[in-house]
Amino acid sequence: MEPIITFITLVATFMTLVAGIVTIAWFIRDVRKQNSKELKNHSELLKNQSGILLQIQKSGERQEKSFVEIQKSGERQAKILERINESINESSERQIKSLERINESSERQIKILEKIEAKP
Repeated sequence: MEPIITFITLVATFMTLVAGIVTIAWFIRDVRKQNSKELKNHSELLKNQSGILLQIQKSGERQEKSFVEIQKSGERQAKILERINESINESSERQIKSLERINESSERQIKILEKIEAKP
């Protein structure tokens, strides 16, 4: 009877080992499937984020171009304002000279009129 118990114990141990190995194999397979799904999800997320980052980069480049154009426009406007200021200054100087000549002419006319009035 002892050899039967030993045989049954040996068979039970073998079956337990086989069941354990099968369980471990299934577990590993399930973990690999799950990891594969997670990796695929992460890959898709990274792909989407990469697209978003590319759009942000393009937007930044467009903004940079706009800022450069605005800066150039500001420089052109500054030059125009400088020319206008110079023109106004020149015009003011001419007007001052004209007013000085008018003033001198008025003073001469006053002197002439005083001489005329002084003659009896």
